[in-house]
Amino acid sequence: PNKWFLIETHSDLIVKRTLRAIVEERIPQSSVNIVFVHSEDAGSSSYAVAEPMKIDDRGQIENWPEGFLDESLKEADRMLDALYG
Repeated sequence: PNKWFLIETHSDLIVKRTLRAIVEERIPQSSVNIVFVHSEDAGSSSYAVAEPMKIDDRGQIENWPEGFLDESLKEADRMLDALYG
């Protein structure tokens, strides 16, 4: 039986753990779909664009969007700055 799950998250941890599970061969790459949704401006309004991520068999996203899941890296830099100036 086919099972579908839709998980909406801003958590990079869920995405990173899923990619690691692909690398560890606990989840087949073919059963994972990650979609990046962003907004596009159209004059006085905007609309959502759903862009499927291309994941290779090593768990790497080939078309990584700019700014996608980079907040944890920025926060780590902020912590280092706070700790060590």
